[in-house]
Amino acid sequence: MKYVLWESGFEPADAMYREAEKCENVINFKYPFRIKGAAALYSRLGVGESIYRHLLVKVDISRDMEVVFLYFQPWAVFMAQTKVVAYLRKMYPKSIHVVYLMDVHAARNIDMELLKKSYDKIYIYDKAEASVLGIDYYPAFYSKNYAKPSESEEIYDIAFVGQAKNRYKDIIKMYEKFRSNGLTCHFYIVGVEKKQQKYADDIIYADRFIDEEEYFNFYVKSARCLLELTLFQTDAFTARVREAVIYDKKLLSNNILLRQYKFYNSDMMQVYKDVDDINMDFFRQPKRTYGYTDEFSPLLFLNELEKQYWIKIKETNSGMLS
Repeated sequence: MKYVLWESGFEPADAMYREAEKCENVINFKYPFRIKGAAALYSRLGVGESIYRHLLVKVDISRDMEVVFLYFQPWAVFMAQTKVVAYLRKMYPKSIHVVYLMDVHAARNIDMELLKKSYDKIYIYDKAEASVLGIDYYPAFYSKNYAKPSESEEIYDIAFVGQAKNRYKDIIKMYEKFRSNGLTCHFYIVGVEKKQQKYADDIIYADRFIDEEEYFNFYVKSARCLLELTLFQTDAFTARVREAVIYDKKLLSNNILLRQYKFYNSDMMQVYKDVDDINMDFFRQPKRTYGYTDEFSPLLFLNELEKQYWIKIKETNSGMLS
């Protein structure tokens, strides 16, 4: 079985399935030029075959091989609009084509009917959103790309990295509460206008995301506790939850569903409704281990795709015989 991954090109997202990239039967693609706004042009020009030849020229896949093509955004929409997916189906008759959506808010603005017509399976990591969109749910995966840090490397009590969005007031309110209680903070906030930046002598403000290695080395490794703030209108856990579990970090979150999580441990995870409700003793108590054993590995998702492959092949063969 071969797997062809069409990567998002967004490093923090790509890092989540890096374990899969290392497998000998996995081929991963990054597009050699920007595709934003190009789909309509390519579709009009009818260059599906040209795109195919340009991208797969170095790939050793014969027509009779069993192949799973896995598309992340923006590939999923682009390949459907340009009809390259249909071309690949003809080139590889023993293939299935699957989409995994990693952004709930973006998924709500996608032409989902186009995707449903183009692909065999479409997955998203938010169970409620999967039901609304009429697609399949599969929990978010996450690669363990680094060794678990030692507690001696932890120099900050709590760290936060993320976009301000509609959460900036809450972020600042928490920062003030933490500092007034003697906690050390390491915050990196993206997307705040200069005139609105508070405590800029201590909080790092930026207009770009940091790369994945820098994020781990300077924020995950160095913090005893990670701060998770759920995005508006979604209950899905962010990557902070999986990072906390994998690397044995405490977690502070406003997601009430965390209490139902199989890794929930009140010594390691605190859920709050209001900033004033946060129990500060939580940060001073000793840490424990979650006992993580690769439950988030993307290799498990590849196993799921292999099952779906054989289900699809069986259905196809049954249809040909009937």
